[in-house]
Amino acid sequence: MNYYRAIRALAAKDVVSDPPDANYALRRIFRWYSRTFHTPLDRVSDLPLYDVLVAYYEASYEAMEPEELKKELTNLAMTDAELAAQQSRETDHSAEDEAFLAEVAREEMERAAAAAKAVQEPAQPDVKMTFMDIEELDRLAETDGFGGEPLVGLD
Repeated sequence: MNYYRAIRALAAKDVVSDPPDANYALRRIFRWYSRTFHTPLDRVSDLPLYDVLVAYYEASYEAMEPEELKKELTNLAMTDAELAAQQSRETDHSAEDEAFLAEVAREEMERAAAAAKAVQEPAQPDVKMTFMDIEELDRLAETDGFGGEPLVGLD
């Protein structure tokens, strides 16, 4: 793999990683600081890390909606044990939600399959037919269907 392609692969991995790598997160904050305060990127790393992080988090919190900020403040006030317990509860709820969604999806697939089968195989009407032979048809053609005189001129 050539050098530039390898760098692109590493950058893509850092962007999609969950949770993000600490070094990537710091580089992202440095880029934000550089753009926001018009500071050359190579100089941002020379600034006190405390100042860069405070500016970043203040700007992040200023941009949050009040409800989101309240939730963030609640999370920041929790101890590590409380935060771990909350995350465990959320994980349990998300597992329950995933199981429920899987069940709903399965039921929907069954309904869709039944509907598709109904469309592909239309119901056959219950038709009972009796057939006449040619002689019987000729005999009927010679008489009036209402029991009257034989029809004339149908030869």
